[in-house]
Amino acid sequence: MNTIRTYLWRILLPLLLAGMGAGLCALLIPAEMEAVGQQLIGFPDSDVQAHQARPVILLALCFLPALSALLYSVSG
Repeated sequence: MNTIRTYLWRILLPLLLAGMGAGLCALLIPAEMEAVGQQLIGFPDSDVQAHQARPVILLALCFLPALSALLYSVSG
């Protein structure tokens, strides 16, 4: 039998992981954008679109645990 505590945990864990992902993004994304800028300055013949996708991929990786927890919580 599911209690209110179980439902609260199912909601709280994805929210907690999403908050942690947002915190990681706030720390890591600016540094990654700076690294991309330095890469493009140092190597002007680099593929610009591929390097500009690096911060987007990092953002997705930061929120991957929250997405996994959300999918697990709704799976029953």
